[in-house]
Amino acid sequence: GNDAFKKGDLDTAITKYTKGLRYLREIPIFDEDNDPEDKLRPQFITLKVPILLNRAMCYLKLAKFAEAVNDCTIILEYTDKEITDKDRTKAFYRRGAARRQTKAFEKAREDLIEAKKLDSQDKAISNELALVEKAIQEREKREKQMYSKLFS
Repeated sequence: GNDAFKKGDLDTAITKYTKGLRYLREIPIFDEDNDPEDKLRPQFITLKVPILLNRAMCYLKLAKFAEAVNDCTIILEYTDKEITDKDRTKAFYRRGAARRQTKAFEKAREDLIEAKKLDSQDKAISNELALVEKAIQEREKREKQMYSKLFS
């Protein structure tokens, strides 16, 4: 998947990442019998999260925003202890970017604010947040103009 991504072959990358997830979809049961020392679940998550992040990036680049949101949401359902801050930041950023494209501006803002809390120095997060804020302001301005015409 990574090789295809580097070559710009995003459809093939998505296919490869999806295949990797399919191998992981044989959801192991993380219980006392199969994983008494709770060592398998962290390894499982360590494999799954980067694949989801990479596939979400491909979806973003292909303008498949709902799919990108879905992959990032899966990641963000893991607890703070289960994934790194870096991965959580990427998931919030990518989901926020996808939500901006679908005009879900408030949700995009929430995601990007969370990403910024985790990495306040990241310029891409700041730029994306600025785009969301601008879009919200423009929408509010249009709504205000529309309502003023209705009542005049």
